[in-house]
Amino acid sequence: VRKSDVKWNLPLHHACDANCRKQVLAYVVAAYPEAVMIQNEDGKVPLHLCHRFVMTKYLVDRCPDSALVKDDNGVEPLYLYFDIAIRFIRPNPMAIHDIVHSNIAFVHENQIDPVGLAEIAATVESVVRATSHGTLPLLH
Repeated sequence: VRKSDVKWNLPLHHACDANCRKQVLAYVVAAYPEAVMIQNEDGKVPLHLCHRFVMTKYLVDRCPDSALVKDDNGVEPLYLYFDIAIRFIRPNPMAIHDIVHSNIAFVHENQIDPVGLAEIAATVESVVRATSHGTLPLLH
């Protein structure tokens, strides 16, 4: 877990980029916790390569400072993540609204943020159900 490839990517970089399961991510982080802050040849820490909310949250919870590391283009990891989330929110604003109002207790209990809601709304099934079936619960 400490050996990098020719582009200085560690196994943690690859795990994040490949959307591996959280259990795999946890194993790699436990084996080499410092990897969360190690930059590849483009200046990216593993957090720059995360595509899923659960992975992003896991890494930020383990190392909040990793969210502040800028890559060689001056971009912070969460900027990239929120940019992706906004692309999901824009075309489906009513889906987000329906998800929140249909599942308000679940949203509050689990502290789901707008990015998490965008990730949920991005699934075709959720969007179809939210826009076609009124207040049918989606998250339970």
